[in-house]
Amino acid sequence: MSKQSVSLKGEMEVGRVVTHLQEIIKGLKEGTICIQQGTDLVTLKPSNNLEFELEASLKGNKEKLCIELGWKQEVEKEEPDQDFKITCTEPDAIEEPVVAE
Repeated sequence: MSKQSVSLKGEMEVGRVVTHLQEIIKGLKEGTICIQQGTDLVTLKPSNNLEFELEASLKGNKEKLCIELGWKQEVEKEEPDQDFKITCTEPDAIEEPVVAE
């Protein structure tokens, strides 16, 4: 899989930051987060279990809040054989599969 990335760093008004964070929250709830900058696009599919890291610091007159989310893409699991059964009683009769001729 090729690496795709989009990044944004700089000052902006709090209202714009809040809008971006709300869209991230909406994407987490819906299972897809699309981030686009010009022609660069990254589509993320958050899994059910996220790595979550939060760090808050205050140094002099500089305040900082860092939030990091991460996850691994879920691999589709194969369903077990539907004909496989475990019981504590013996069936009355075992049906033979019908073979079309």
